[in-house]
Amino acid sequence: ASKSKIVTKIIQIVKYQSPEGGFVKYDISRRRWHEVSDHLAREKVGQAFRDILHLKYPSSTKAKQRMRQTQQEEAAIKMANVILGGKHYELSSMVDNLNSKV
Repeated sequence: ASKSKIVTKIIQIVKYQSPEGGFVKYDISRRRWHEVSDHLAREKVGQAFRDILHLKYPSSTKAKQRMRQTQQEEAAIKMANVILGGKHYELSSMVDNLNSKV
C-alpha cells in the first residue's frame, strides 16, 4: 500500500475510535480542545512516521539533526586544518620532542 493510503487509513481508524475527538489540539486562549483539520492530521501522522523511521527518511527531524551534527563536525575539522595548515605536524613533533626530554 502507498504511504498516502496508510496515513489515510490511520486517520480513519483514529476518527472511528474517537467519535468525539479524533485528532485534537489544545487552544490555550480558549482553554479547550478542538478537532484539527484532516490536512493537519495528515501532516502530523506523516511526521510521526518519518521520526519513527528516521534511518530510512532523510526528511525526518532526527535525520536532519544527525546531518547538521555531522556537517558541523566536518566544518570544525576543515577549519582546524585551515588554521593550523601544515603547522599541526610541527606542533606534534614539538610535543613529542618535549615528552622525550621529560
